[in-house]
Amino acid sequence: PKMTIELLETATQRTKSVEPLYIKSAAYHRLARKATDKRQRNSYFNSALAALMEASERSETYRAQTHAQCGLICLEMGDLQTARIYFEKALCIDKENIPAMLGMAKLLANRG
Repeated sequence: PKMTIELLETATQRTKSVEPLYIKSAAYHRLARKATDKRQRNSYFNSALAALMEASERSETYRAQTHAQCGLICLEMGDLQTARIYFEKALCIDKENIPAMLGMAKLLANRG
């Protein structure tokens, strides 16, 4: 994934398309899941979030989906408050956003 990220960084700079950013986020997410060091894991998660937020700024088309994905990453990081904010943003844009609904359900289930 590290080589993939370098290639995607170049592609991101050369195009206005959001696709390289979504792929870059997925690559960082994959690295975070494999990381054993907590600091490195959080760094990868934050890089994944940054790529998604840049994609969200470039295009409104998938903004609800992007917020839902950010919420799922935050949920995985254990940042429940930020996850909730992202899920709520996604549902404000698209009340029928399935990933955001499922994320909110996971969030509520985790609360006990």
